[in-house]
Amino acid sequence: MLPQRNVWVRLKSMFATRIEVSKYRYQSVPGGKVWSDPVIGESRYLTAAWDDPSVDLQVGELVPGGRSEVRVALVNRGWWRKVRAAVSVQKGNALVWRREEECYLGAKAAKYLYLSYQVAAEGEQLLKISLADAETDELLELLETRFAVAPGAEAGARTGAVGLPSS
Repeated sequence: MLPQRNVWVRLKSMFATRIEVSKYRYQSVPGGKVWSDPVIGESRYLTAAWDDPSVDLQVGELVPGGRSEVRVALVNRGWWRKVRAAVSVQKGNALVWRREEECYLGAKAAKYLYLSYQVAAEGEQLLKISLADAETDELLELLETRFAVAPGAEAGARTGAVGLPSS
């Protein structure tokens, strides 16, 4: 709908603070196209619900639809450890999907993982991406976002894009 493939927004703080965007909205009017129904796009941002400074969980891609997978980079700032990364989707109290993968992280090392996910056919849902110590089950990182799937939505158009947290 826009002439550009990407829209970049720059935020600047006048103080040494951390900025977190929970919602961002923009509108456009496509030239020469008449729409019979309203067309609404929406971006959701991941909220950091838990953050351990010894490890960093960076989400590089979270694409809904045909190839629904989370691309994460795990960055270990401490000693060697075995970790468990997981992605889950909940609808109310019901678990729709959960996938987890364990891997070893060397001292001061990084690793990329791809975790597939599925969403319910419709309704309000919660997506969580977590990282835990595989030996002790200690939670290291937790990112989450809420989204809705409209009734009758096609598989490729189930949810909006998910924004990435700044690192």
